Amino acid sequence: MGAVDNPYPYFAGCDLYVHISRYEGRSVAIQEAQALGCAVLASDCSGNREQIQDGVDGILEKLDVGRLTNRIEGLLKDERQRQFLCEQARNKPVEHPEDIRKLLSFAE
Repeated sequence: MGAVDNPYPYFAGCDLYVHISRYEGRSVAIQEAQALGCAVLASDCSGNREQIQDGVDGILEKLDVGRLTNRIEGLLKDERQRQFLCEQARNKPVEHPEDIRKLLSFAE
């Protein structure tokens, strides 16, 4: 799809946000996805571990094609688990609530 001016409607409309990397600092994309109530699957690396509580407000998976593929497939089939992750992410306390309100306004 290429670059878009406002990616937030895509976050708001997704069933699952997948964030895969070998190394990560604090990911703004994960923070945005969680604030918008997305179910998040991320690779299990240091920066992602600092933002996701595995099984609570997202899923961390080993960086392995087979395991990631199976996890994506499983999450797409399990609407109940995705909804749980969405609710947990949406209700996660945030450090700067005024910034989150601005972010949510872009998703409308």
